[in-house]
Amino acid sequence: MYEDQSEALRQVEKDRQVREQMARKLRQEAIKQGLMAIEGLFALPAVVALSAASWAMYAVAFLERGFEAFQRTSEQLERGVREERERDWETERKERERETTQPRA
Repeated sequence: MYEDQSEALRQVEKDRQVREQMARKLRQEAIKQGLMAIEGLFALPAVVALSAASWAMYAVAFLERGFEAFQRTSEQLERGVREERERDWETERKERERETTQPRA
C-alpha cells in the first residue's frame, strides 16, 4: 500500500496528531458542558426561589386587593350608618324642640 516505510510512519504520526487534537477538542467541549451542567444545578434553586417569590408576591397582591375592597365597603357602611345616625339625631332634636315650644294644656 505505502511504497515506503517512512511514509507509512508519517501517515500514522499525522493520524495520531489528528486524533489527539480531536481528543483535546472533545475534552474542552466536555469541560464546557460540565460547567454548564454545574451552572444549571446552581441555577435550578435560583429558578425555584424566584418562582416561589413571584407566587408569593402574586398572593400578597391578591390579598391586598381583597383588603382594599373590604376597606372601601366598610367605609361606605360607616358613612351610611353615620348619615343615618345624624338623621335620627336631627329628627329627635326637632321633636324635642316641638315638645318644648308647644304649650302644655
